[in-house]
Amino acid sequence: MKNLYTLLLALLMGSAVQAQDTLLYENFDVDNSLNWATINNGNDTIFVNLDADGLNDASGNGFPSNWFWSQGAFAGNDSTGCIISNSWVTPVDTTFNYFISPPIAITGSNGQVSWTSAPSQTPLYLDGYLVKVSTTDNLETSFTDTLFQAAEYESGSSSNGFNFAAYTFSPGFVHGADSLYVDLAGAATASDSARANGLLRPFSASLAQYAGQTIYIAWIHKSFDDFLVAIDDILVTGQAATGLQENQLLSGAVIYPNPTSDLCKLRFNGSEAGVATLRIFSTEGKQQLFSAVRLNGFAQEFDLPVSSLSAGHYILVAESAGKSTRLPLVVVR
Repeated sequence: MKNLYTLLLALLMGSAVQAQDTLLYENFDVDNSLNWATINNGNDTIFVNLDADGLNDASGNGFPSNWFWSQGAFAGNDSTGCIISNSWVTPVDTTFNYFISPPIAITGSNGQVSWTSAPSQTPLYLDGYLVKVSTTDNLETSFTDTLFQAAEYESGSSSNGFNFAAYTFSPGFVHGADSLYVDLAGAATASDSARANGLLRPFSASLAQYAGQTIYIAWIHKSFDDFLVAIDDILVTGQAATGLQENQLLSGAVIYPNPTSDLCKLRFNGSEAGVATLRIFSTEGKQQLFSAVRLNGFAQEFDLPVSSLSAGHYILVAESAGKSTRLPLVVVR
């Protein structure tokens, strides 16, 4: 989480030439599962958490049949929240669980999506998943473009331990094959090391090919009779539909609490004196709220009443004299 937070700050505080706007951000630090739709209607404007297979948990742990929120991932390297999906199901079959983004307008050619993921174990019963894009709607059959594929376990005995060459996997990235982002602590036997915990690993993919289009992105848990996979820290960056460029206005700016349901505060360490506008945009680039404030050049704090906003992801833009600061904002209900 710390590394991703550093990345987010770097993106938000970059120069005008290299500026990246935050188009969508979800860190799953708060359980917002009640705000996710469970059926996709084709044009939903919120996250959709779809169980497309209808299979039930067979692990005995009572796991939900779709993606579910968890306080942490595996091996203790994340304790701030993530989402998890289960493929140990009955009857034995392939799990198809979709976590679908709201629509995202990709204006410029510098769009990028990043996220972190981890399997509950690898190499034995390694879970696979896909990241796919739709340029039309959020129905399952519309996700035709594959951005990323994580491989799943196909065969191999636990006696092979951590020897990945002794297993077979489906096509895609094999988590742990390079011995990175795995936890082998306490693996006293070959059987133990065959079930190394996966640690959350960062991934990214370019969205440049979707410039000028509005897209949906789906994280699809597609795995046959394995166990668990976690997704965290979904971030989409690029050029916002507002067309504003970043030339940093506020120093050390933060919004808190974030997520919020009613009132939050914008706090910063300093800025140039003058009048600034504070605007809140939806992820589609539509202005939702506007106010004008006076900057005194020193540390300040402003109230941001957001009770009129629907649950979802927004961008706060503070602008004055050609300079701006952008911060992600999450509203929950």
